[in-house]
Amino acid sequence: MIARTTSSTSESALVVRIDKIAADSYVHEARALGRERLDREMRAEMAQLYEDLRPLLRSDRLSPRSRSVLRLVEPVLQAEWKLSSAPRAVEAHDRSTAGGTRSPWASPLERRGKHYVSYGNLRVLTQVLGANRHTTDATVERAVWSTIGYLASSWAAFEERTLSGTEPYSQARRPPDRVLATRSERLRTIAREVGDGPPTSVVSQPPRRWADYLPDPDGRRRLEFLTAFPQTEDHEEVAFLRTIHLTETCLWGILARVMSAVELLKAARWAQAAACLARANRLVHVQNSVFEVMKSISQDDFLAFRASTGDSSAVQSTTNHLVQIFMQGVDPAKSEALASIPENAYLLRYANSHFVPLSAILPSIPSGDPDGAAAIEEALKLDREMYRWRAAHYGVARRYLPAEIAGTGGTAGAAYLKGFYHHRLSGVVGSDEEAVRLEGWIDPEPPIRRVHARPVLSWEN
Repeated sequence: MIARTTSSTSESALVVRIDKIAADSYVHEARALGRERLDREMRAEMAQLYEDLRPLLRSDRLSPRSRSVLRLVEPVLQAEWKLSSAPRAVEAHDRSTAGGTRSPWASPLERRGKHYVSYGNLRVLTQVLGANRHTTDATVERAVWSTIGYLASSWAAFEERTLSGTEPYSQARRPPDRVLATRSERLRTIAREVGDGPPTSVVSQPPRRWADYLPDPDGRRRLEFLTAFPQTEDHEEVAFLRTIHLTETCLWGILARVMSAVELLKAARWAQAAACLARANRLVHVQNSVFEVMKSISQDDFLAFRASTGDSSAVQSTTNHLVQIFMQGVDPAKSEALASIPENAYLLRYANSHFVPLSAILPSIPSGDPDGAAAIEEALKLDREMYRWRAAHYGVARRYLPAEIAGTGGTAGAAYLKGFYHHRLSGVVGSDEEAVRLEGWIDPEPPIRRVHARPVLSWEN
């Protein structure tokens, strides 16, 4: 337990306060107990530290070393700051506090934004990928492939330790051995397919101090110890978190390449654009493979920890929305949903006449030119593969959320996703409708012969 300290905005005082929260103990306790049961005073101090360090990070008074440490720990602290405002957590603390002592957290009415990013510690992932910096699409993609290989290996190792009885964390509601074995095999296959060297080794022990994370050029320490913090002790919540991490990683790589492809197409550089889109297609293939792994989570096990995720939902995924926007433009039907999420509201700025998505460029590509034809082919392949992924996402909602349960992001769950998953670059769902039912993920429905996208989304107009 950590005693609350007097708030200070000086560099030395802040670093001392951060050091009082032992990095290795925090990781071990979060994994052993689940974040919901972490020491309340420690979490309150971490939330206060986040508020105190932000003004310092905006100043030019920090030494280079201190700035590096504070930048590294800031997203971890922000996650605690956001999650500690959850009504469920506040109410749980108030019930367990004798004599009506005031909770150290914010009141249930003091909301601090949606929780999807904080639930998965996705800002740490973004740091590792370098997607929070001005860099090239090639640099981001290299980091993406390295991260996919590591996360798949780390998740497989977790399942293998569980299978052998040596994993001490998140062992409540452990799935059957056959599920663990099959899942591990599929993850190892993904890791082998994306790797270009020997099998990835998994980091075994968390650093003792926050500063010890700094010499981490490939991000493996941060990926292993600062991203997967389940709220509960349920085994399958770790699988759910790793699905989120791998999916977001793929989406960042897809987004980087699609953005570059759009700019190359504007410049009539058909061959280079085709190469970018082909690389994006490789990542969508991996993304779909990850969802295949997620199928092994049973509905009962998912519902056991679902309430602890709060209002976290993939509907809040900025990366997912950006991929669709750069491919199809802003869907007018999503305007209300985007506006209701403060973190995503800025995406509505793309709904202007100066923004050109992929769908608007396709008609201008000369199909008679071999390079132009290749670019069109790769664009339509990306459209098909992203359609498969959206269909799988819709299938996830139908599989895990009964009709009477709303989506975690405040939407209508599967009904919300059903309204958008079939939108395509061409505005047409053809004969591949049956092929994307993904082995029962989507229940049989009357066949959709043709779906007209709104004119703003259709490259036929």
